[in-house]
Amino acid sequence: GYAVWHASKFDILADWFVDSPIRRNVGLVFPYNWIDLSVILVSRPTLKLQFVSDLFAFLRPFEMELWFMLIFAVIYSALVFWYLEHLVNPRYSRRTNAEGIEVATFYAAAKLTWSGHFQPSSTSGRIFAVSWAIVSLCFFASYTARLASSFIGAQQMSDISSLQEANSDYAPVCVWAGTIQEHQIAEDFPAIRQVLSVNETMQFNDLRDGKCVGMVTTVFSWDIRKGQDVNHDCSFAYLGRPYISTQGGFVMNADYFGKCTGLLATVVALHMSEMDDDGFFERIRQERIKTVKTNDCEASDSGGADTSMDVPDQLTIYTMGGLFITHFVISVICVILAVIRRPETVCLFASDKTMPRKREDGKLQT
Repeated sequence: GYAVWHASKFDILADWFVDSPIRRNVGLVFPYNWIDLSVILVSRPTLKLQFVSDLFAFLRPFEMELWFMLIFAVIYSALVFWYLEHLVNPRYSRRTNAEGIEVATFYAAAKLTWSGHFQPSSTSGRIFAVSWAIVSLCFFASYTARLASSFIGAQQMSDISSLQEANSDYAPVCVWAGTIQEHQIAEDFPAIRQVLSVNETMQFNDLRDGKCVGMVTTVFSWDIRKGQDVNHDCSFAYLGRPYISTQGGFVMNADYFGKCTGLLATVVALHMSEMDDDGFFERIRQERIKTVKTNDCEASDSGGADTSMDVPDQLTIYTMGGLFITHFVISVICVILAVIRRPETVCLFASDKTMPRKREDGKLQT
């Protein structure tokens, strides 16, 4: 009624209205539709936990590059430790080189799960074993801390996903009273229990207070409101696809005989089409959004709350790079120390092998 009455008094209404067959049938004309007033459903999803259906979910705590680096670190540590101990440690000196490296590799891998250790005999071997123990401890703690979250995923879920579902569930939906959406919903989805709100702000507040499971609005209104205080926690989300895809714009009276406003509508449409081609309407839309924006919520058209965690889902090779570098430096120091003390350790080991030992009967064994 507002548009019909004013269109009969003025040449053009400088306010936007939804272009609908009902309004055109009562004698209104829309010179140029420049605003997206498609009807959409906005809800407030909640995070629900569910088990991840992934055969290799146990690998998710670390990125793949870090797993390869860890395998390389195990082999590298085994080789270094074997070199430090193969002349002084009976566990390795009594075996062939291949067997000794195999045993050292087993101990290095078992240390990651804290089910084995190197058992060094030399000073350099002990220092290196402590370094590898620290590396293993960091990896073990990091892996176990992220393992549970790798098996469980958080997903945004809403009580409804569409107006059709709300209609089948007899769900309450917030609608702006007196708008064309109220009549469209009542006609197309009679089972929906409409919770009438006096304005859009009240719609958001009613949805937040749990009076309804969703609210009906337009794409343009959502673009504006999602960055305002009504969505300060970014908890609202645009669900699915538009229920009705429609445009809107200024309104005129379809008069082609009396005052010839039809001719004026054609002229207005020509100029507005040129303005649209120049990007004028998109610029003023963005300026409007920037002017009324009060928070930094950058929710997408189909997104909702920002559910990213402060801690990344996977541990990266860059995060653990300092640990690898430190371990490498210590290994170099241990090798240098072993080379310097090699004559001394070899002599001690040789004398220890020739030292007489007691037999079970108490006599010396030569």
